[in-house]
Order: sequence, then C-alpha cells, then structure tokens
Amino acid sequence: MTAPSAVVKLSDEQRHELKEFFIRHQIKDIYLVNDVGCNFLAEAINDQSEFGLTCEKELRSLKQNVTFDNENSLEENIELLAEENISKQLLNIMSKEMLKNEMEVLGIKAHGIITNKKLATLKNCDKQNEYHL
Repeated sequence: MTAPSAVVKLSDEQRHELKEFFIRHQIKDIYLVNDVGCNFLAEAINDQSEFGLTCEKELRSLKQNVTFDNENSLEENIELLAEENISKQLLNIMSKEMLKNEMEVLGIKAHGIITNKKLATLKNCDKQNEYHL
C-alpha cells in the first residue's frame, strides 16, 4: 500500500480489507517509509503552494513540532520533518481508529524508515526501534 508522504487515512471498509490481507499473507511487520526526496516535505518547509492534499496539511502542521536549525541545510531539515512525520504516522496507525486492534490480535509490529534514494541510504527512525503492542 502506498500513500503520499506516508500519511495514511483508512475507512472502515479499507481497515477490514487490510485485516483480511494481513491474515491471508501472514503479515507480521508493517513499514512506514518516507523518502527525503518527497516534494511534499520540501514544499512544507519552504511554505510553497499546496494542491489541497491531506498530506500537505499534515506536514505543515507537523512542521510546528520540529526545531529547525538555521545552520542546517534544506536536506537536513527535510530529514527532521520526515522523522517527525514517520513518528506521528506510526502512532496514528496504531490508534484505535486505525489498526490497533488488528495489529494487536495478529501480533503485527510497525516500523519507521527514512530513505534517501539519491544516496541509496535507509535510516531506522523508530524512536523505540519498533512500535508494537
């Protein structure tokens, strides 16, 4: 499953379909991934115009929670925002409104990763290595 900037919103029907998918394919781990090359991250930091997408609003809101160092490069600030985004989305996906019950019953763990396709790097951004119930 993919979502712009890893911002996931699910209906009840989609949650049910995901649960069935998890069971059918014996899913034990979920990875939320945000690449630093995501245009939405740079647009949020630079206060560029929006297209009205949910992820844009989420990132602009999250930007208020991040302390950006004026000496950081744009890339470093993008990585900070990406980390904040993944942390929030990990908490979100494990809320009761999302997949908490399904993950708990099925023993599924959630992980967060920041990628940089340009440098071919992966960074584990789980604040506690992994989120699980």
